[in-house]
Amino acid sequence: MTKKSTVLACLTLAATLSLPSSAFADYECSFTGFNEQMGDFTTQYPVNSDWGVRASYQYAYFLGAEGLKILQNYRSCLSDADFAANYQALVNSRDTGRDSCAKVSSDGACSPTYPGN
Repeated sequence: MTKKSTVLACLTLAATLSLPSSAFADYECSFTGFNEQMGDFTTQYPVNSDWGVRASYQYAYFLGAEGLKILQNYRSCLSDADFAANYQALVNSRDTGRDSCAKVSSDGACSPTYPGN
């Protein structure tokens, strides 16, 4: 995967899922609330188009890991289908980002932290 396609995949995932940054109590317990919280999260932690491949993969790892934490807050108010679809997308982001980041890292290590700007 090229740097450009990796960044585009991250942006697409972020736009599709929309992540959170504030306390769950600030959001309606609904699919809309989940999307709003994810949107706030990606605004707080934006993709940087100048990142290299490793940082782009690390961001996908971070986005997936943090998104799964956020999603758990909405388990009781999402339909099974909505929860499952978002869960799978976030797991895929986390796992693909983690594995790909490790492959391109000189020491084979990668963590689900924001790569910074």
